[in-house]
Amino acid sequence: MIDERSALRLARAELDATVAEQALELLRVDLVELRSELEAANEELALYRQMLSIDALPEGLSVSEMALWPLPSDSAERRYGYRWVLMQNNKQRESLVVVATLTLVGELDGEPVSLTLDELDDSAVSSLRVRYFTIARGELTLPARFEPARLDVALRYSWMKQPQYTASYPWQEVQVALAEPPAAIID
Repeated sequence: MIDERSALRLARAELDATVAEQALELLRVDLVELRSELEAANEELALYRQMLSIDALPEGLSVSEMALWPLPSDSAERRYGYRWVLMQNNKQRESLVVVATLTLVGELDGEPVSLTLDELDDSAVSSLRVRYFTIARGELTLPARFEPARLDVALRYSWMKQPQYTASYPWQEVQVALAEPPAAIID
């Protein structure tokens, strides 16, 4: 038989254990958040380091990174996350509006077709304000029977008619297998 004093110590020990478990869970949540913030800060630091090596960057607009990765889906939809870094290297270092046209080129039912990200994206990014760099990200859904071949990128300042930067990325080169999507940073 447990005496009253032992019962009280047992109750305190159980309460201490419960409090310790809750504190441990809060610390785990804080650790996950801090790890995410650290990854984002490291990514931002890497981009600023790249920006500081101005000689290595082309003058004007450029794309530093381009990546797409498959997203889990319960249905037959082919959903992808995407992320790309728009960089601006000019003497004025002003915050300017850049118009971005990203186009997936491929075949739909054996016929050549071009689809802009505005047509495929649930958060279309066609106009971006950028000073040094901006990381754009979103999700897109590929149409059934669409086989992408490449991703074309055209960037221009809002007041210009012709693109100042164009690039073409083969589909296989922009696809990456990621455990989790990269952190998002916007300057």
